[in-house]
Amino acid sequence: MNQEWATQLWGEFRRTGDPVKFEQLYRTHWLDVFRYCRAVLRDDELADEVTSRTFVVLFIGRPAARKSFHLLLFTWASNLCRRYGQERRSAGSPDLTALEPSVVPARDDFGEPLDAIARAFQFLSIEERLVFILRVLLGYSWTEIGMVIGRSRWTAERVYNRAVQRLREILDGS
Repeated sequence: MNQEWATQLWGEFRRTGDPVKFEQLYRTHWLDVFRYCRAVLRDDELADEVTSRTFVVLFIGRPAARKSFHLLLFTWASNLCRRYGQERRSAGSPDLTALEPSVVPARDDFGEPLDAIARAFQFLSIEERLVFILRVLLGYSWTEIGMVIGRSRWTAERVYNRAVQRLREILDGS
């Protein structure tokens, strides 16, 4: 479904509170949000929980929401990913971003180039993952990314450039 259709449906839901409209939004966008959260959090169970909470927040917060539907959806998903990522670190889960890139196996150890990128991706911070996915996979503009992560477009660009640099260093074995 296109973004205009979702924005129109979101507007109707905001005005009427019609649960059928919300269900259409949920069914249409659940998988996209889940994939986004899974890529950021690297955990299916946690991604499922964050995705569900994103839609709960979306439903409850509908009257006050002013952003376009997609920006709002991914803003809430991003905020929840950050919160869950921080809670996971404080609960004692290992912080892979603190490890040296040398612990990542050399390129030859991977079957496919995408496997190497996926493995290297886990060493990025949550914010770097958020920005990278929003830019590369979802095609958001720098301004939109800034709105989603609650920072300026320039900060979004810097975070993206840092993520790309870290991925290059890890993949090159530096």
